[in-house]
Amino acid sequence: AAGTSDFAATLLGSGVSAAHRGSDITGTSTLITAYAPQPVQDSVVTNMRTADAAWAAFTILDAGGDAMRWARRVLHRNEASYDDIVALAAQVPPGAQRLLFLPYLNGERLGGAGNARAQFFGLTSSHEAGHLHRAVMEGVAFAAKRNLTILERQSGRIESIVAAAGGARTRLWLEIKASIYDRPILLPAEPEAGVTGCAMIAAVPGGAVADWADARARFAMAKTELSAD
Repeated sequence: AAGTSDFAATLLGSGVSAAHRGSDITGTSTLITAYAPQPVQDSVVTNMRTADAAWAAFTILDAGGDAMRWARRVLHRNEASYDDIVALAAQVPPGAQRLLFLPYLNGERLGGAGNARAQFFGLTSSHEAGHLHRAVMEGVAFAAKRNLTILERQSGRIESIVAAAGGARTRLWLEIKASIYDRPILLPAEPEAGVTGCAMIAAVPGGAVADWADARARFAMAKTELSAD
């Protein structure tokens, strides 16, 4: 059995298929993917052949989880845990009292905007750390929704999205994304789906399962659904 990249293994292990065609893999970056039978023809969309002989058309937001990591370092010198900063964000209402965050901390590959920069917009003296953290989470979600919209121009409507990797461990962030994406988000039993994907890659040629559909049913069934409010 030949191995594959972390992205491809995570996509496979999260259970993305023709039934649930969309994927949000948020680690350092956020990759929004459409599972498709054929490559998507668009100048800002990348296509990758999947292990099960389909195609994954995807876009990349450079600072996904990295935006949260940056805010934790800058605001708390890494002394607060991620659970702590999510708890602060949870105390703030949606919209963070009209505070917006553009998450382009490292430029942005989409559309060739390498000179893009991040910023908070609407910052006032009434905003506290929780507002900033919520704005970061919402800003990443809005930027990812922009990428999703670009992807759907060619792929068609994606009815549901399977989340995986580190970003799938934060329920508040997933609820924010479900609301902004305006569609359900599904969670696999194991959010770190890359390990699951590697097991599936070994199981098919090893004879432990009959085929990729059997492997998906055995290893990668989505267990939890979060709906948009």
